Amino acid sequence: MDHLEYSECGELERILQDPNAQPCGVRLQYLRDITNFSSMQELGRGGFGVVYKGLLPSGAIVAVKNLLSMSQFQEKQFKNEVDNLMRVRHQNIVRFVGYCYETWHEYIEYNGGHVFAEMPKRLLCFEYMPNGSLDKYISEETCGLDWQKRYKIIKGICCGLHYLHKECQINSSIIHLDLKPENILLDDNMVPKIADFGLAKLFEDPKTQSLATSPMGSRGYMAPEYLYEGIISTKADIYSLGVIIIQMITGLRVKHYDSFLSEDFVEHVVKNWRSRCEEAPSETDCKRIKSCLEIGLSCIKTNKRERPDIREILEIFDIWESANFNVSDEERPTANQVFNTAPAPPANLPMPNLVPENSPSKEDVELAMAINSLIQSAIAEGVPNVQPNASTPSTNGWGIPPSNFHNGWRPPAAPAPSKLSSRSQAQVDTPKQQHIQWMGHAWNKLWPKLIYTQR
Repeated sequence: MDHLEYSECGELERILQDPNAQPCGVRLQYLRDITNFSSMQELGRGGFGVVYKGLLPSGAIVAVKNLLSMSQFQEKQFKNEVDNLMRVRHQNIVRFVGYCYETWHEYIEYNGGHVFAEMPKRLLCFEYMPNGSLDKYISEETCGLDWQKRYKIIKGICCGLHYLHKECQINSSIIHLDLKPENILLDDNMVPKIADFGLAKLFEDPKTQSLATSPMGSRGYMAPEYLYEGIISTKADIYSLGVIIIQMITGLRVKHYDSFLSEDFVEHVVKNWRSRCEEAPSETDCKRIKSCLEIGLSCIKTNKRERPDIREILEIFDIWESANFNVSDEERPTANQVFNTAPAPPANLPMPNLVPENSPSKEDVELAMAINSLIQSAIAEGVPNVQPNASTPSTNGWGIPPSNFHNGWRPPAAPAPSKLSSRSQAQVDTPKQQHIQWMGHAWNKLWPKLIYTQR
């Protein structure tokens, strides 16, 4: 970092106004002038430093992170954070605008006398996030966030993480390793932005995993394989994401429970949202809440191979939004309908003989069952213009048997999941019918993978 060039005072203001501008070096004296390094200007304090509010001459505000000391590790951490921040630019990543890397000499008392000591100064400058960190919005009692705001925050975090894992550099992946509510900041529109890359790791191959000799992070958000074995992979961030998602849904903080995976915890979550759905149905999309909870729980599985990829999570969100399944308050499902009517996934799923190139995953099977449940529900409710396919009566007209779905059943040729009687497929009257039609398309795409034979 010997090549740093320091800019004039107005450079930070120019960078804030130009979204394409690169971060610049900033002199320590200028940062001292705009912050006074005063306790009155403190935005936050952590183990490695203090963040101050910096007021620029134009009235614009920046956040200035002052690292408290510079041990050999922290020197490396500082360079690591700058290197990673230089690589990233995304609407869900806090914007990096400047840095300071200087050494000052201060006259201090030492061993009964006074000496000039070298004092390394390392600071980072970021866009200011007026709504602070997500941490203060976790508690359900104080945050006042309805479900839609929570969902947008969850999706925004996922988009930022997808960028780090899949998009920030060609053939490389940044693993954050310290994802937690304190490191997710919110702008004036409550858009979440991931911050604090001091522990982040860059891998040229996104599928890479390595070993850390001394795992560092925040207990409660650290994946077990990273905490106990030092194994680093993108699935470590997925675990942290799962913890955050569950916290966003439950309003609980880490200190309130020992394990997300206990039956008592899951029962508490279901009971909590049943009550919330019944009290405020107009503000709560029960189906998405339950699905988000399931995503969160899948992210914190002990075996990292069973955790979803960040792209898979975003694809689920895209499915929800493309389906556009919006219903009126009168039609909105109750909590009991949401939590009690969906078919349970098959226990002890046997290993069937499969066509190798079309082998379905357990998720494929569960999705097929969910599609069948939705269609059967629509028929039972009398949704207009939706009929079963009469060509396959032995399987309820949908190519799916009423029970024992996984028990040695081989389906007939792929049926159409629905027929809109004597009307064009494009002519759909209600949002619910649109959703049924969309699920039909999803079923047709899924069908070729579900070719079971008796083992």
